[in-house]
Amino acid sequence: EDAPRLERAAHTLKGALFTLAAHRSGDIAQELERSARDAKFSQAKVAWSALQVEVELLLPALHEIG
Repeated sequence: EDAPRLERAAHTLKGALFTLAAHRSGDIAQELERSARDAKFSQAKVAWSALQVEVELLLPALHEIG
């Protein structure tokens, strides 16, 4: 469990999601970032699971764009 690395990755992902106007996904990535920063790994796992679901829902829209 590498909290700083997870925090950086979540931060990067959050920025990309907000750039795509995927606000719900971005909010969840922000929660993942916050959980990693606070070393709350059980919360991070919940946020990660939620983010995976949201990104799966986002993928069809991204395929339409790209």
